[in-house]
Amino acid sequence: MWRSWLARSVRDAEVGGSSPLTPTSLYVTDIIPANGRFIILNRLVNSADRFQQCHKFLAFPYAVIKKYGEDNGGYQAALLTYYGFLSLFPLLLVATSVLQIILHSHPNIRSDVIGHATQYFPVLGEQLQSNVHTAHGAGVALVIGLLLTLWGAKGVADVFQYSLNHIWHVPRIKRPGFPSGLLKSLAVIILGGIGLVAASLLSGLAAGIDHTWAFRIIASLVSILVLYLVFWTIFRIGLAGAAQASHGALFRTALTAAIGVQILQIFGGYLVTHELGKLKHLYGTFAATLGLLFWIYLEARLVMYAAVVGAVYDERLWPRSLDKANLTAADRQALKGQAKRERSVIPEKISVGFKDQK
Repeated sequence: MWRSWLARSVRDAEVGGSSPLTPTSLYVTDIIPANGRFIILNRLVNSADRFQQCHKFLAFPYAVIKKYGEDNGGYQAALLTYYGFLSLFPLLLVATSVLQIILHSHPNIRSDVIGHATQYFPVLGEQLQSNVHTAHGAGVALVIGLLLTLWGAKGVADVFQYSLNHIWHVPRIKRPGFPSGLLKSLAVIILGGIGLVAASLLSGLAAGIDHTWAFRIIASLVSILVLYLVFWTIFRIGLAGAAQASHGALFRTALTAAIGVQILQIFGGYLVTHELGKLKHLYGTFAATLGLLFWIYLEARLVMYAAVVGAVYDERLWPRSLDKANLTAADRQALKGQAKRERSVIPEKISVGFKDQK
């Protein structure tokens, strides 16, 4: 009997009837073999869509999530993880070798700097230090070896530049080539590396003064400030045509990345330890490697989301629609940007239109 009543209620809804539907009926509409079985669900989705479009605290996060998926943010994060993992050991080799030369007579300071650099990898930092040693040699041979190592490590900076320009819808024709692209990548590596070590050192010094909660908060704030400056700089360098990006967009991008990295640092020990605990039972000695990949991937996703936050703000890409058939102005602008970023040569002209627009 209740099934026939529910079917009549849905048919009444199709023709504009006013039969009441109880909340329980929402869970059983899928059993009705009628064309209007999804009318109630569609009305709920449309109501939710209108609500989120009218409220920025929902529209902006949804626009960020949608753009992250449209721009293959997960794929970009995976590439960044791959090259970041391959670049990690060469970069540590370069750092230890350079510090060995500069701080030859200060071994304690050298070990402190390397120790703080590896703090960005909770639990795994000690293993990284014990498995990366100084490159030995002298003169030209050592310099050539370090340059080749640094060249191989620039892959992560290249992917970082590509991902930023892809997310920001920068046309291919406007992206840096050789040698400007190479110089940008080297600048990202050097400035980013020095900045991250400086952030870790300063926060460590602040935390070492006293172990109370007050000084821990101060240490975290110092770290966030330095990380903000680091991310602002490398985002500025890595983004082609950064002069067109508003200061507000770069501010939000760098601040999101800085706060996110600091939060990961605070809870990183638990996350990695929990992950390693599961992996050790399955993969044994490979668990540390997989845990390191897991951690780099988390940070890569964070950086990609930070870039998307800045792009959405800069291009005013909200509110977005839940329904692909009813596009908002932000939807149309985002789709146009996706098409126009593929422009590869100067004579090429790309125009985008929509059927529902005259």
